[in-house]
Amino acid sequence: MKEVFSLKEAVVAVVLSALLFTSCGRQPPHELVLNLQKRLPAAANDSAIKTVTTPQHWKATETAIVICDMWDKHWCAGATRRVVEMAPAINDFITAARSKGVLIVHAPSGCMKYYENHPARKNATKWHAANTNFDVWRYKTGPEAGFQWPIDSVTQGCNDTPYCKPEDVWTKENDLIEIKDEDIISDSGSELAAVYKNKGIRNVLMLGVHTNMCVIGRSFAIRSLKEQGINVALVRDLTDAMYDSRQWPYVSHFTGVGLVVNYIEQYLCPTVVSSDITHKPAFRFKEDDRK
Repeated sequence: MKEVFSLKEAVVAVVLSALLFTSCGRQPPHELVLNLQKRLPAAANDSAIKTVTTPQHWKATETAIVICDMWDKHWCAGATRRVVEMAPAINDFITAARSKGVLIVHAPSGCMKYYENHPARKNATKWHAANTNFDVWRYKTGPEAGFQWPIDSVTQGCNDTPYCKPEDVWTKENDLIEIKDEDIISDSGSELAAVYKNKGIRNVLMLGVHTNMCVIGRSFAIRSLKEQGINVALVRDLTDAMYDSRQWPYVSHFTGVGLVVNYIEQYLCPTVVSSDITHKPAFRFKEDDRK
């Protein structure tokens, strides 16, 4: 005989299901639980800095992930190798986030011609970009202008011997990162501002390369997003800096990356790790021997 449930019984079943889901230590699929890390003064008028981590709940449908300049090839051979090593971890991260409803934005600067017929590129041009002022590089302004960079980029950050020659050698995003038709492809801050407005995006997770350059300064990157009033955080394990360890402050390449991340946490925006979404160990470069 077919069972018939009352409305009250159905409601109870839904509530119990939700409680069971929560008790298993997982957040609902439409919600992201992120541990945002910032560097703050240890006390008033104190030069000492402490690291503070604050859990926040972001709605997945109000969140985008921007993949910055993960090209198929970089003019610096070392940078290219590290992009190839990091790309599979980025793909795992965006796959998990996409399944929760997060908007994925692919931003391989200078490669829009290659993607002109791709559905994800057409998705970016559906809405009128009313404010083209966002299509410029963002330099240090305001309070940030008074703070010194933690690393030097005299050689544009190439750590190879001999130094590689800076030139445009990229054509597209690295093929190890999957682009879905429902994604967005754009390297325009103005285009993306229109996308965010029309899709109700309030939060952006930035990742990709390079932390001390494009991830901060591009028209679609951290400084611009802050100017737009977007809630932004850097995914600190899915990024790399352009730093030559033979330049000041004469530390290893990956220690240099860590110093840039610290700078961002102190002066620009919080950071998170990919584990918050993938529930897997954070990504780490094979040559990164920091303890």
